[in-house]
Amino acid sequence: MRLNKLKIITIPILGAFIFYWVTTIFFNLPDNYIKLQFIGSEKIFNSSLFQKWSFFAPPPKHNDRLYYSFHSKDSSNTDTIVLEVVKPIIALKRKEAPFNARYEVMDYILNNSMIQLNDFLVDQRKRIEFNYPDSTEKEFIQPLMEFTWNNRDYLKAIQTLANYGEIVAVKNNIDLNKYHYKFYIVNESIKSFSDRSQKNAVISKTQSKIFESPLIKKS
Repeated sequence: MRLNKLKIITIPILGAFIFYWVTTIFFNLPDNYIKLQFIGSEKIFNSSLFQKWSFFAPPPKHNDRLYYSFHSKDSSNTDTIVLEVVKPIIALKRKEAPFNARYEVMDYILNNSMIQLNDFLVDQRKRIEFNYPDSTEKEFIQPLMEFTWNNRDYLKAIQTLANYGEIVAVKNNIDLNKYHYKFYIVNESIKSFSDRSQKNAVISKTQSKIFESPLIKKS
Protein backbone atom coordinates (compact mmCIF):
# COMPACT_ATOMS: atom_id res chain seq x y z
CA MET A 1 0.00 0.00 0.00
CA ARG A 2 2.78 2.38 0.93
CA LEU A 3 4.59 1.46 -2.28
CA ASN A 4 1.53 2.40 -4.34
CA LYS A 5 1.23 5.74 -2.56
CA LEU A 6 4.90 6.38 -3.18
CA LYS A 7 4.42 5.68 -6.89
CA ILE A 8 1.44 8.04 -7.04
CA ILE A 9 3.55 10.82 -5.53
CA THR A 10 6.77 10.05 -7.40
CA ILE A 11 5.42 9.75 -10.96
CA PRO A 12 3.95 13.30 -11.19
CA ILE A 13 7.07 14.80 -9.58
CA LEU A 14 9.37 12.90 -11.93
CA GLY A 15 7.17 13.84 -14.89
CA ALA A 16 7.26 17.53 -13.96
CA PHE A 17 11.03 17.36 -13.47
CA ILE A 18 11.58 15.76 -16.90
CA PHE A 19 9.17 18.20 -18.59
CA TYR A 20 10.95 21.20 -17.05
CA TRP A 21 14.41 20.15 -18.19
CA VAL A 22 13.27 19.08 -21.66
CA THR A 23 11.57 22.47 -22.04
CA THR A 24 14.65 24.29 -20.74
CA ILE A 25 16.91 22.46 -23.20
CA PHE A 26 14.47 23.20 -26.05
CA PHE A 27 14.39 26.95 -25.36
CA ASN A 28 18.19 27.05 -25.05
CA LEU A 29 18.67 25.57 -28.52
CA PRO A 30 19.74 27.88 -31.38
CA ASP A 31 16.85 29.44 -33.29
CA ASN A 32 15.25 27.08 -35.79
CA TYR A 33 11.94 26.68 -37.59
CA ILE A 34 10.34 24.55 -34.85
CA LYS A 35 11.49 26.82 -32.02
CA LEU A 36 10.16 29.92 -33.79
CA GLN A 37 6.67 28.35 -33.72
CA PHE A 38 6.75 28.71 -29.92
CA ILE A 39 7.88 32.34 -29.54
CA GLY A 40 4.83 33.17 -27.39
CA SER A 41 5.40 30.15 -25.15
CA GLU A 42 9.11 30.98 -24.89
CA LYS A 43 8.27 34.46 -23.58
CA ILE A 44 6.00 33.00 -20.85
CA PHE A 45 8.60 30.36 -19.95
CA ASN A 46 11.43 32.92 -19.79
CA SER A 47 9.45 35.21 -17.50
CA SER A 48 8.93 32.61 -14.78
CA LEU A 49 10.81 29.35 -15.25
CA PHE A 50 13.87 30.16 -17.35
CA GLN A 51 17.10 28.54 -16.19
CA LYS A 52 20.09 30.76 -17.04
CA TRP A 53 22.91 28.48 -18.10
CA SER A 54 25.62 31.07 -17.64
CA PHE A 55 28.20 28.38 -16.95
CA PHE A 56 27.68 27.05 -20.49
CA ALA A 57 27.65 30.49 -22.08
CA PRO A 58 30.69 31.66 -24.06
CA PRO A 59 32.70 34.59 -22.66
CA PRO A 60 31.19 37.98 -23.56
CA LYS A 61 32.41 39.55 -26.78
CA HIS A 62 31.14 43.06 -26.14
CA ASN A 63 30.18 45.60 -23.51
CA ASP A 64 26.99 47.65 -23.62
CA ARG A 65 27.53 51.41 -23.59
CA LEU A 66 24.77 53.92 -22.90
CA TYR A 67 25.11 57.36 -24.47
CA TYR A 68 23.10 60.55 -24.06
CA SER A 69 23.44 63.28 -26.66
CA PHE A 70 22.14 66.78 -25.94
CA HIS A 71 21.14 69.03 -28.84
CA SER A 72 20.55 72.75 -28.56
CA LYS A 73 17.02 74.03 -29.18
CA ASP A 74 18.65 77.05 -30.82
CA SER A 75 18.99 76.13 -34.49
CA SER A 76 21.99 78.45 -34.83
CA ASN A 77 23.86 76.42 -32.20
CA THR A 78 25.00 73.15 -33.78
CA ASP A 79 27.06 71.98 -30.80
CA THR A 80 26.16 68.54 -29.47
CA ILE A 81 27.11 67.26 -26.02
CA VAL A 82 27.64 63.48 -25.97
CA LEU A 83 28.10 61.62 -22.67
CA GLU A 84 28.61 57.91 -21.97
CA VAL A 85 27.22 57.05 -18.53
CA VAL A 86 27.95 53.37 -17.75
CA LYS A 87 31.75 53.47 -17.73
CA PRO A 88 31.98 56.29 -15.13
CA ILE A 89 29.57 54.44 -12.82
CA ILE A 90 31.69 51.28 -13.02
CA ALA A 91 34.81 53.33 -12.24
CA LEU A 92 33.09 54.89 -9.20
CA LYS A 93 31.93 51.46 -8.01
CA ARG A 94 35.53 50.31 -7.92
CA LYS A 95 36.86 53.51 -6.41
CA GLU A 96 34.29 53.73 -3.60
CA ALA A 97 34.20 50.01 -2.69
CA PRO A 98 33.03 48.76 -0.26
CA PHE A 99 30.93 51.92 0.35
CA ASN A 100 29.53 51.93 -3.15
CA ALA A 101 25.90 50.87 -2.65
CA ARG A 102 24.61 53.94 -4.50
CA TYR A 103 26.64 53.13 -7.62
CA GLU A 104 25.78 49.43 -7.37
CA VAL A 105 22.09 50.35 -7.55
CA MET A 106 22.61 52.75 -10.46
CA ASP A 107 24.62 50.15 -12.37
CA TYR A 108 21.98 47.49 -11.67
CA ILE A 109 19.08 49.67 -12.83
CA LEU A 110 20.75 50.88 -16.03
CA ASN A 111 22.19 47.51 -17.04
CA ASN A 112 18.94 45.66 -16.39
CA SER A 113 17.05 48.27 -18.41
CA MET A 114 19.47 47.78 -21.32
CA ILE A 115 19.14 43.99 -21.05
CA GLN A 116 15.32 44.18 -21.01
CA LEU A 117 15.31 46.51 -24.00
CA ASN A 118 17.75 44.29 -25.89
CA ASP A 119 15.64 41.19 -25.12
CA PHE A 120 12.56 42.96 -26.47
CA LEU A 121 14.40 43.90 -29.68
CA VAL A 122 15.69 40.35 -30.13
CA ASP A 123 12.16 38.99 -29.70
CA GLN A 124 10.77 41.44 -32.28
CA ARG A 125 13.58 40.67 -34.73
CA LYS A 126 12.75 36.96 -34.47
CA ARG A 127 9.11 37.70 -35.27
CA ILE A 128 10.05 39.85 -38.27
CA GLU A 129 12.53 37.30 -39.62
CA PHE A 130 9.96 34.52 -39.21
CA ASN A 131 7.04 36.42 -40.78
CA TYR A 132 9.11 38.23 -43.44
CA PRO A 133 12.08 35.96 -44.24
CA ASP A 134 13.04 37.99 -47.32
CA SER A 135 13.28 41.29 -45.45
CA THR A 136 16.66 42.89 -44.77
CA GLU A 137 17.79 44.66 -41.61
CA LYS A 138 18.05 47.92 -43.53
CA GLU A 139 14.34 47.67 -44.34
CA PHE A 140 13.01 46.91 -40.86
CA ILE A 141 15.49 48.52 -38.45
CA GLN A 142 13.96 52.02 -38.47
CA PRO A 143 10.33 50.80 -38.19
CA LEU A 144 11.47 48.52 -35.35
CA MET A 145 13.04 51.47 -33.49
CA GLU A 146 9.85 53.50 -33.94
CA PHE A 147 7.64 50.59 -32.84
CA THR A 148 9.78 50.08 -29.73
CA TRP A 149 9.65 53.77 -28.80
CA ASN A 150 5.90 53.97 -29.43
CA ASN A 151 5.42 51.12 -26.92
CA ARG A 152 7.38 52.91 -24.20
CA ASP A 153 4.30 53.12 -21.95
CA TYR A 154 4.50 49.33 -21.64
CA LEU A 155 8.30 49.05 -21.59
CA LYS A 156 9.61 50.18 -18.22
CA ALA A 157 13.16 49.93 -19.55
CA ILE A 158 12.50 52.66 -22.11
CA GLN A 159 10.90 54.90 -19.49
CA THR A 160 13.82 54.39 -17.11
CA LEU A 161 16.49 55.18 -19.70
CA ALA A 162 14.56 58.17 -21.04
CA ASN A 163 14.04 59.64 -17.56
CA TYR A 164 17.67 59.05 -16.59
CA GLY A 165 18.59 61.66 -19.19
CA GLU A 166 17.25 64.32 -16.82
CA ILE A 167 19.63 63.12 -14.09
CA VAL A 168 22.52 63.16 -16.56
CA ALA A 169 21.62 66.74 -17.50
CA VAL A 170 21.53 67.90 -13.87
CA LYS A 171 24.86 66.21 -13.06
CA ASN A 172 26.53 67.89 -16.01
CA ASN A 173 24.91 71.33 -15.62
CA ILE A 174 22.98 71.05 -18.88
CA ASP A 175 19.89 73.26 -18.98
CA LEU A 176 16.98 71.28 -20.43
CA ASN A 177 15.23 74.55 -21.16
CA LYS A 178 17.91 74.99 -23.81
CA TYR A 179 18.52 71.39 -24.88
CA HIS A 180 16.64 68.35 -26.15
CA TYR A 181 18.27 64.97 -25.73
CA LYS A 182 18.18 61.39 -26.93
CA PHE A 183 19.84 58.19 -25.78
CA TYR A 184 21.31 55.27 -27.65
CA ILE A 185 22.82 51.91 -26.73
CA VAL A 186 25.98 50.65 -28.38
CA ASN A 187 27.69 47.25 -28.32
CA GLU A 188 31.43 47.79 -28.01
CA SER A 189 33.70 44.85 -28.82
CA ILE A 190 36.20 43.65 -26.20
CA LYS A 191 39.23 41.38 -26.26
CA SER A 192 38.51 37.72 -26.78
CA PHE A 193 38.93 35.52 -23.72
CA SER A 194 42.15 33.99 -25.10
CA ASP A 195 43.71 37.44 -25.62
CA ARG A 196 42.86 38.97 -22.24
CA SER A 197 46.03 37.68 -20.58
CA GLN A 198 48.19 39.12 -23.36
CA LYS A 199 48.98 42.75 -22.64
CA ASN A 200 50.17 43.45 -26.18
CA ALA A 201 47.20 41.85 -27.92
CA VAL A 202 45.77 44.23 -30.50
CA ILE A 203 42.03 44.50 -31.00
CA SER A 204 40.21 46.72 -33.43
CA LYS A 205 37.29 48.06 -31.40
CA THR A 206 34.04 48.01 -33.29
CA GLN A 207 30.76 49.54 -32.21
CA SER A 208 27.25 48.71 -33.34
CA LYS A 209 24.21 50.71 -32.34
CA ILE A 210 21.34 48.51 -31.16
CA PHE A 211 18.81 51.20 -30.24
CA GLU A 212 18.38 54.95 -30.60
CA SER A 213 15.52 57.03 -29.23
CA PRO A 214 14.09 60.08 -30.97
CA LEU A 215 14.78 63.52 -29.47
CA ILE A 216 13.14 63.78 -26.05
CA LYS A 217 11.70 67.21 -25.44
CA LYS A 218 11.23 68.17 -21.81
CA SER A 219 9.26 71.33 -21.11
